[in-house]
Amino acid sequence: MATMSSSAHPPWYRDKHGWFRLFELLAILTATYIAWRSLERNTEGVLASSSTQLFYADTQLEKEEYEGADKPVWTIYGRPDTDDPTAYCQQLLAAIAKHSKSIAAIPNADQLNKKIIELNPPDDEIQDIAELRRVKSHLTSILNELHSAYDFWSKGILKRKELETWIGYLDIIGPNPVFLAEIDRWKRAKFMSRNFAEMLQIEMLKNPLNKKIIDKFYPQMDSPAFLEGMPDYGKDWSE
Repeated sequence: MATMSSSAHPPWYRDKHGWFRLFELLAILTATYIAWRSLERNTEGVLASSSTQLFYADTQLEKEEYEGADKPVWTIYGRPDTDDPTAYCQQLLAAIAKHSKSIAAIPNADQLNKKIIELNPPDDEIQDIAELRRVKSHLTSILNELHSAYDFWSKGILKRKELETWIGYLDIIGPNPVFLAEIDRWKRAKFMSRNFAEMLQIEMLKNPLNKKIIDKFYPQMDSPAFLEGMPDYGKDWSE
């Protein structure tokens, strides 16, 4: 009887090894929960910060437009009532260049960019070129904002539906000649990623009238070569 008593296991509540394993498991579960909550809060913080950054940039754009209410900057939202691509671009350029008919007649994005940076323009073009530069600068800010939103989506910070609310800029601006010239400048200088450029290409060419105007003023955009040579990073828009 004594032998049987000495070999019996102690009650479970006296099993130190069992308690140690239980406490170890609870510690692991607690640490995992804390890490998960920390990651969740960090993700929420990044999302809030990114959204704030985008909305602040958009507010600054709105401020510039308000302060320039009597300036040609508002021509970026104009959509001439014509399906003739030459007339479309001429009307929008003429709304900016009110003193020089030669600027309104510029036929493509490359020549428009050269005019914008011309060192010694004729006297009758100086003011018009200054206005072109202001409009171009505003469109640069919009492209910066769009690229930031695209990068946030690529990194999983924004959902695709959220990104689409920013890409709405492409619908309201459309194939504005100054916008196309600025896209061309970004492409040449590699200011944008290949995947962002592909998104611009897809979204801006899907409208038949937009495509017709782009094929006239900036035909390079409607070509596979448009995506060559740019930094390749981020998510594919076509996925």
